[in-house]
Amino acid sequence: MTPPHSNHPPPSAAPSRCTPVLIEASGIGEEDVGKTVQSLSMGKPTQRILVRQPGRLLDRRDQFFVNDAFTSKLFRIKIASIVDPKANSAAARPGKTVEPELPDQLTDDRKHEVECAVVRVMKARKTLDHSSLVMQVAEQVAKRFIPTPALIKPRIEALIERDYLVRDNKDPRIYSYVL
Repeated sequence: MTPPHSNHPPPSAAPSRCTPVLIEASGIGEEDVGKTVQSLSMGKPTQRILVRQPGRLLDRRDQFFVNDAFTSKLFRIKIASIVDPKANSAAARPGKTVEPELPDQLTDDRKHEVECAVVRVMKARKTLDHSSLVMQVAEQVAKRFIPTPALIKPRIEALIERDYLVRDNKDPRIYSYVL
């Protein structure tokens, strides 16, 4: 039976499909089909491409109908996607970013490139404070990748251990290049 607030065709007027049939026909997993049909059947009544019956909660027995009343002036339409907050918990929290995992070879290459940039900057400047060094190193490697201060600082420490740089005796925030 059609909900009283919609002007969608009754089940007998339009061909319908239930979730298991959609899963089998599309070859897509159950979770992905569920998200997709939710995206197509949720939202404002005028923006629904699919009509779901009987209710709002997705169930395997729900029937889906093409919404013949759906129209758009646009050639392409944007459909909001359903995101599972459990699957992407860090992205669901504001202010938290998810750092992509980089291959070990790429990480090693970046470490080496940051060390080279530190040496180039210090060779030219001879003495520099920490924040200026980090900023200039970031500027030098920015064309290839965007380094974080968390990547630069350990590389500076590694260069100090290998005697390329030394800390100032009076102010530990100042580095000097060792000739």
